[in-house]
Amino acid sequence: MKKTDPRLLILFLSVLALLCPLLFPQPLLSILLPAACLLAAGVVLYRNLGPLSGLQDDHPKVGTLRLVTAFNCMLLLLCTVSAALLATGAIHLSERDEQYLAAAIVSILILFIGNLAPKLPRTGHTGLRLPWTVADDDAWICAHRILGYISFPLACFYLAGTFATGCVEPLTGLVMLLWIGIPGALSYRVYRQKFPRK
Repeated sequence: MKKTDPRLLILFLSVLALLCPLLFPQPLLSILLPAACLLAAGVVLYRNLGPLSGLQDDHPKVGTLRLVTAFNCMLLLLCTVSAALLATGAIHLSERDEQYLAAAIVSILILFIGNLAPKLPRTGHTGLRLPWTVADDDAWICAHRILGYISFPLACFYLAGTFATGCVEPLTGLVMLLWIGIPGALSYRVYRQKFPRK
């Protein structure tokens, strides 16, 4: 029996995750079913990281990819459980507490991914996947090194700003824009220096 292509299975599960809230509009199901599909896609990705990355399964960088994938799945699970508990009324949080919880999750994401970013190999599924970083090793390395440099200061600025002002939404937008925009812009410059427009 022919083995299913993991890329097709991940695509199918991702599309199914988008359709689930339309097919099952009940609040709890619209949280749990998409999360289950995305977690299943994460498991498929985790089990096929070597072949999908063009690396041997025992390559050290595959271990880094597995760590990031496992972290993403655990974060998705944490967010799903929190959303389900809030939707069912099992726990009650004030609007301010919800904002602080969201800020904590964003900060953990920035710190964890920022710490591992310089170690990520260039792949088609994990990392800062911009057209120029996917196309060129030097642009990829530049972007992910900068992510490593700026993540801790940005997370500190974000947390300090959140507790000082309480303006979580605008601060989140600003920090995410800087977190992606700075390495994106500088790596694009590296790419353009290497491949100038004709």
